[in-house]
Amino acid sequence: MKRLFWLAGSSVMLPLLVAACGDSDLPGDNPDSSTSPDSALPDGAGPGVDSTVPPVDGSRPDTSVPDATLPDGARPDATPPDAGPDASDGGTPDATPDAADSAPPQTCGVGFPAQCNVGDRCRSDDDCEGLCTGGVCAPPSYTDGKLSPSLGETAIDCGGPGAAANPAYRCENTIACLVNDDCKSLSCSPKTNTCAAGASCSSTATQGVSGIETCGGGETPSATHESCCSTLKLPATTTRRLDKYEITAGRMRRFIAGITAANGGVANIRAWVNAYAAANPTSQLGYLAANFPGLIDSVVPATATPTAALSLVTTMGTLVIDPINVADGCYVGNGSYGHSTYYWNDATRNAFRMTPRVHSQATLDEKPINCVNSLMYMAFCAWDGGELARMEDYREVWGSQAEALPGGPTVYHPWAAILQPGEFNWRNGFHATEGTLGFRCPVGWPGCIDDTQPNHYRFPLRNANGTNINLANDGIPLISAPGRFQMDETLATSANGQGWYDVAGDNLETGWVDNPPTDAPVPVNSRITDYCDTTFGRPGPGETACTRIDSAGNPKNGVLRYSGPLPHLPLVGYSWEGHARYNEAYLAGRNATPASWKPVTWQYGKASGRCARTY
Repeated sequence: MKRLFWLAGSSVMLPLLVAACGDSDLPGDNPDSSTSPDSALPDGAGPGVDSTVPPVDGSRPDTSVPDATLPDGARPDATPPDAGPDASDGGTPDATPDAADSAPPQTCGVGFPAQCNVGDRCRSDDDCEGLCTGGVCAPPSYTDGKLSPSLGETAIDCGGPGAAANPAYRCENTIACLVNDDCKSLSCSPKTNTCAAGASCSSTATQGVSGIETCGGGETPSATHESCCSTLKLPATTTRRLDKYEITAGRMRRFIAGITAANGGVANIRAWVNAYAAANPTSQLGYLAANFPGLIDSVVPATATPTAALSLVTTMGTLVIDPINVADGCYVGNGSYGHSTYYWNDATRNAFRMTPRVHSQATLDEKPINCVNSLMYMAFCAWDGGELARMEDYREVWGSQAEALPGGPTVYHPWAAILQPGEFNWRNGFHATEGTLGFRCPVGWPGCIDDTQPNHYRFPLRNANGTNINLANDGIPLISAPGRFQMDETLATSANGQGWYDVAGDNLETGWVDNPPTDAPVPVNSRITDYCDTTFGRPGPGETACTRIDSAGNPKNGVLRYSGPLPHLPLVGYSWEGHARYNEAYLAGRNATPASWKPVTWQYGKASGRCARTY
């Protein structure tokens, strides 16, 4: 501010001085206010008079630091407010106005009622919606590091109409969103309004949230539940994510509904898979299409008509198409001890003369999907934005924690300390003398009882109509929804400190390996070839008969759908029924022993999967 000291000696001229000064100092910044040091000048000094004015005797002014003991505490104003000298500084008045003299008063931004508009004068970025560039508010953008409501951004530099037009501006997982186009995953959770990793979790209110927003500890309803599409960066391969939970039946239902809607009401999963494989030749589906010609067309369904060959209904576990076990656990009927988790309505089940399910679709949708072959898991994960989890992914989260059991083997588990039955969903009521299962405890496993292992988990506790549950008629209560066993969390964690649930327990999980073998060399007879559809029994005109011998040596007649070797994939973990230590050594970084690897056509009531992704 220009101080015109040639007027300072006249108190009459002081009002003119104030009016003439076009100072733009903000409230509280005025050096001439009553709170400034100049207001405490020695007796006889007028307002605005600088103590550095030369004395009348011509001696030099005292420029030393003032004595703190001065009676009035006055300090000389040794810093000129402008670049040029003024009369107050002992020099010639500066007649050239500077920015401080000519700029208009600040009227917006921090400390004012309104934020500054584009083009308004600003002091910092906080004054503007966008950036303050050269003292002027620039237009907001998707690259300015700020939340811009006028662009419709739902979070900093992402979301809104610009994101719908440009995928680069879409939000990462867990970031705020309003619609699917706000997200890189094209999935905005309707419950939390945050981006979910998978397309399967973009359900609307009319679709419900069972199996979508119901993963985690506690039964429904529970405040601890979260998105079943939650995904975590791997500990070492941080450019890759492994889903926190197993695929639920509800998420698989979203996949089928999405393909059906996009195909004019026809559940032609096969057409979608073939198109995806052609467009993505290096994908898992692309590999199978190129190296096993005809496999996709012979296994993946093209219709949901119940009685059609290779129907979606049988593919999704109402029946097992190509049985290789005595008891697959997929057929649900009175006394069958079945437990398929995919819900089909009464009319569909009646086409196979099956009784209605005793549990609701909402209950079943929360459970992990089972009784589905791994080709369908691959298709689901591809549609969901990822791929079936690789064994390399499981290795990172399984780790190699070695623990020698008392008098027994050394096991490699994924936890901080070994868990007992009941702390993870393993051996849930099954024991060595029950039927032909023969699930014996590993020697020395704490809390494991061979012949009297109790049920430690059951939900729901009643049938949908309120009647008592008979597990022989429907064993679904023994399978826990993902995340219910909070102790079954991996010791390995992502960067945010969270681990993965149910990797060791609940269901066996199928893991992808590159160039999967077409047989399991030890023992030799574990190799499984051909795809024999036993749901039809006898071949029709032009079809070829086949016989599938199950693990008990029982023959089942069927129709040959695919002839030749089948790619085999490994299994991970333990099952709620009692399977134990599948591919544990392989997961712990040791050599593979593929005796128990299963073909991609395998359906089983204790097998599921999870997805991995790179966003």
